[in-house]
Amino acid sequence: MGFKRLFGTGDPGEAIEVDTRILGPALPGGELRGEVLLRGGPRETYVDHLGRGAAADLRGAAALETPLSELGGRALGVALSVKSRIARGDDGDGIEVDDDLLHVSALPLHEAVLDLFAEEGCLCDAADVVEGDVPGTEQRLGIIQTFRLTGHSPDPDRPDALEVTFQTNAVGAMVHVRRAAPDERYWEDKPPARRLPAAHHEVGTVDWRPRVGKVLSELALLDDR
Repeated sequence: MGFKRLFGTGDPGEAIEVDTRILGPALPGGELRGEVLLRGGPRETYVDHLGRGAAADLRGAAALETPLSELGGRALGVALSVKSRIARGDDGDGIEVDDDLLHVSALPLHEAVLDLFAEEGCLCDAADVVEGDVPGTEQRLGIIQTFRLTGHSPDPDRPDALEVTFQTNAVGAMVHVRRAAPDERYWEDKPPARRLPAAHHEVGTVDWRPRVGKVLSELALLDDR
């Protein structure tokens, strides 16, 4: 974003100009790097603090629950940004000075799991972020990111479309897979999900194909009931 003029006292020459910049893409649970540029003003100005917070259409992002905005370098249609606020002296909560676009790339675990679904003919088209929780699990954000997969398999028993949700932490992820139900907003109203565990340290060393095949077979059996 460009420089924004702040804290002027009537004379434009006394204003401080502020610009915050994000340096490169981020990873869920990783470090977000950036810089803050201040310039202008004929007198000394003490800046008490600069606060940064992420937003995913809703407010907030936390550690390994951070939603992804891109997969394999391709945008998923999820808008993420970092809002910066700056305060001077007794200005309280300060002033919002910038709203920078944030790119969050997939972890190797995300890439590996979704690549295996692609091998089975289920290709990731896009993703959504909505308010909600997966029942019976621990979440801090109160949001769910769902990856939409379209089926391109000649097998008539395979679903036409899937919804995949990762519950990711420092150890790995529990992957929830269900037949797509785009018209149903709430988790409880959607079709039953099957789960597939995956650990970060297993990427590249463990073959998850049997787990993916088992989930798809179980979903087909659910449809036959």
